[in-house]
Amino acid sequence: MDVYDVFPLHPQPQPTESLSSYLLRLAAANRIMTAGRLFRLIFPEDKRNTNSIADFVPVSFGMLPQVALCPDEQLLQTTFHFLLTRFLKQKQASIHANFLATVLSDELRFCPQCLADTGYYQLAWRFRLLPGCVQHGCHLLDQCP
Repeated sequence: MDVYDVFPLHPQPQPTESLSSYLLRLAAANRIMTAGRLFRLIFPEDKRNTNSIADFVPVSFGMLPQVALCPDEQLLQTTFHFLLTRFLKQKQASIHANFLATVLSDELRFCPQCLADTGYYQLAWRFRLLPGCVQHGCHLLDQCP
């Protein structure tokens, strides 16, 4: 790997951080202005045009482990990988998607205090059954106040 294949800044994922949050922080740290541009840098062979990043387990992390100096094992912690392998024995993506569709909120919900304190989005906020933040004793919001 060439030194030019690594982003100049490579913050690491935080405990409980979601993959989409990590990618946005990585892009901001390296002054990559759009999700589409980040996608093309991480997946140079993929010709899809996407501006959305999900927290599902990807088939591959592409160049992300190399450019961010972050191993696959650490990146898997930013996805629902461990939840899915713990509760679902089947490896089929369609079964995983159906399972997650029943437990994830349709909105991106967040604790404004945690977000202000940490600067990242927590994977647990995606779950419908989590009504609020246990640390701050407030309801999760789905819109900026």
